[in-house]
Amino acid sequence: MKNYLRVHLVQAEPMTRGEYNKFRGWEIPANENPDDPGYLVVYPDGYRSWCPKASFEKQGFEIQRDDRITPEDVGDFVTRGGVRFQKIGEKTTLVSRRYSTGIEDYETSSCVDPANFDLELGARIAAARLDDRVWMFLGWLLAWAKNGVDHKTAALPEEVAAPAEVAKPVEPDSEPAVPAMSFGDAIEAMKAGKKVTRRGWNGKGMFLWLKPSTNIKAEWCKDEMLKGLVEDNGGEILGLGTICMYTHDSTGRKAILTGWLASQTDMLALDWQVVD
Repeated sequence: MKNYLRVHLVQAEPMTRGEYNKFRGWEIPANENPDDPGYLVVYPDGYRSWCPKASFEKQGFEIQRDDRITPEDVGDFVTRGGVRFQKIGEKTTLVSRRYSTGIEDYETSSCVDPANFDLELGARIAAARLDDRVWMFLGWLLAWAKNGVDHKTAALPEEVAAPAEVAKPVEPDSEPAVPAMSFGDAIEAMKAGKKVTRRGWNGKGMFLWLKPSTNIKAEWCKDEMLKGLVEDNGGEILGLGTICMYTHDSTGRKAILTGWLASQTDMLALDWQVVD
């Protein structure tokens, strides 16, 4: 026999074995315990079955909605596992997670100056990146459960269909359709004045660019601390170059992050690309 992975989106409610047999109008066999706990399980096509409590709860994960993954779903999945925070060196926070599925994942966050190291802040930043990955994978599973696995290549709507040469499957020994771009390549692109992003990022429209060094003048400064430093330096001071990110804050407003730092995932990724 062959092995298969199956993913279903079902509705369920607690029901004992005896209640299920009564619900179906059956006589419960003499060798079965009517008090066995379990669930009535209803599939999208209307098919009904009964599953023992332990088996159902081992394989089932309750979600808030049937059309999307919510923050509550992500939080529930995360809290079912274990987490560890650890300081690495002088500037880096390592967050390690072991999920209830047995999968382990980790993420890091670093500061520029060891004097600014904050384990709690670094853990929140790294944990948010891990949450993004959980969100993506739960969404992927929900899409599989709702849409199934099409064993043929799924066609795009005619108005957005890719050209035949792009839609053509890539042979195992052929070159990839999109050349791999490393973090080092991305840095060189930014040095050349280009914007870069990662295909693996979830945020829409996010990109990085290199803001070059420039002399900052006191009359430009709205930040009183910065203005004081510039004035103490004779009215002008060198602002060093830095990598900036165009992104959105927690409320969805457009925002600029100055001094963006790459995670281990970002540095090892090969899905960097130049933004036109």
